[in-house]
Amino acid sequence: MKSESLQIPTAVQQFTQLLSATPRGAGLGRLPAVEQLVVSGWLRGGGTTRAAALVVAELTSNAVRHGRLNGRGFRLTLTRLPGEGLRGEVTDPRGERLPARHTRAASG
Repeated sequence: MKSESLQIPTAVQQFTQLLSATPRGAGLGRLPAVEQLVVSGWLRGGGTTRAAALVVAELTSNAVRHGRLNGRGFRLTLTRLPGEGLRGEVTDPRGERLPARHTRAASG
């Protein structure tokens, strides 16, 4: 008898969106991110999707508050990992220069 093994998909789904480094841009990041999670199979009102939406809101808000460079936006990337894992990151789409460091105490 031939033994068959279960093949676990290793494909990683990724969503990337460029956003303006403004409060409006930060707020707009959450909606398309949630829509992409729903399209990839997560429940719209599920706890995991709601938690991901909160993390995206925090990441995009922090990008605007702490990493803003005048005239530049930022890139939001969500990578769905095998299983129920999700990686979220915000980056400068050009990346050749880091934002100036703030000397005041960090918040949040």
